[in-house]
Formats: sequence, C-alpha cells, structure tokens
Amino acid sequence: QWCLQIKENGNKDWSYFYDEIEGLKYEWGYTYFIKVKKEKVENPPADGSSIKWILTSLVKKEKIKPGTLLNLVVEKDFTQFDIKNNKATLLGKTFTINKDLNLNQNLPQYDFKIQAKSSSEFEIVGMN
Repeated sequence: QWCLQIKENGNKDWSYFYDEIEGLKYEWGYTYFIKVKKEKVENPPADGSSIKWILTSLVKKEKIKPGTLLNLVVEKDFTQFDIKNNKATLLGKTFTINKDLNLNQNLPQYDFKIQAKSSSEFEIVGMN
C-alpha cells in the first residue's frame, strides 16, 4: 500500500496519510491539489479508519519538475519489492538505481532518496 504525504488546510509541514481517498486516481510524477470531504464510518473494522475520505474536486494536477527529490521508505521483507540489474520495482513502478549507490543489505528497511528525471522517470540517488 502506498502512503501519501499531505498538507492540510495550509499547514507548512507534510504529514503521512495512510488512508484511501475515494475517487482519487493517483499517478506517480504529479503533485495534486484537491478538495475532499470526510464522512464518519459507522462500525468501522477494528483495523480500519473511522473516517472515509472522498474526493470532491481536483483543483490542480502539476507535473513534478526534473530534479525534485522525493523520499520512499520500503520494508525489506515487502513482497512486492524487488531489486535487480540496477532497477528497483515496487508495486509495478520501476526506478533506476544510481550506479554509485551501495544498498546496505543489513538494514530492516530501505529509506530511499529519489530524484525525478522527468514526470515519469525516477532514479534512486541515495539513502536517508
């Protein structure tokens, strides 16, 4: 499952958002400015959210500029993550790996620094 980073109501700091936004079709390489409404979920599952987020308006969708740095954290035992031939694949998205980067195999997770080469091409350039 992907985690989004969001800013709510003009906050300057980003926060992690693990829930789903109904109606939002997220595409890598874009920043979204959206309006949502919250609905209370009656009798939510024990491991689920008590709030349902629903997209009401897509205000703006902008391509990420080349050179933009992003962070991506992946647990090493995540089954939909694979590294081979200087490429990393995560949930169907492929990232090139900088040839000078040494991935430390002794960590329980990867905390990648990713640089946008274009709105559709990304390179893992470092570790945080």
